[in-house]
Amino acid sequence: MFEASLRRNYFLIAASLFILPTVSLGQDKQNAHQRQAYSSQEKEKQAFKMLALRHFVEVDSKNTNGAVAVLRVFVPAGEGAAPHLHSREDEVFEVVRGHYRFRHGEHEVDAPAGTIVFMPRGIPHTFRNVGNEPGEHVLTVIPGGLENMFREVSAGNIELPRDMDRFTEIALKYGITFLPPTSLPLASGR
Repeated sequence: MFEASLRRNYFLIAASLFILPTVSLGQDKQNAHQRQAYSSQEKEKQAFKMLALRHFVEVDSKNTNGAVAVLRVFVPAGEGAAPHLHSREDEVFEVVRGHYRFRHGEHEVDAPAGTIVFMPRGIPHTFRNVGNEPGEHVLTVIPGGLENMFREVSAGNIELPRDMDRFTEIALKYGITFLPPTSLPLASGR
């Protein structure tokens, strides 16, 4: 019940964030930020690699005056994000395909395709694609800007554990703190 309520409430928040920036844009500016429709497979081919994940920027924060960024993230089976903490932004995840598990603070969410999860800033969290198939999710970042960290890590050809110091330095610049890997354990299996 708690998860269903959270999903519904955060879906409404996320939906309003898509509507509000569009309403404030003039028609010319709005048309300038529209993009050709691509299939999910085409987006995955165009996505840039950051560590084990691939990112496709759907809406860049520079086009929303920093209000929001939206990314499509492709996650191999067994991969995800290490435990970390955001000091600047909230995140809304919509699982498109695959089977994920999220943990934020003391709450763990089993997330098959169609699940929407809100991860507020200031609460440690992690996620993993726990399924056997590749995963895909849409990530809405409020306010935007985090996509620039992903680009910077990608451009620097950062690999872990080799470049952990450099990765940590970049993350701190964007207000992200990494936590010990065992700090937010995820249940195994589905």
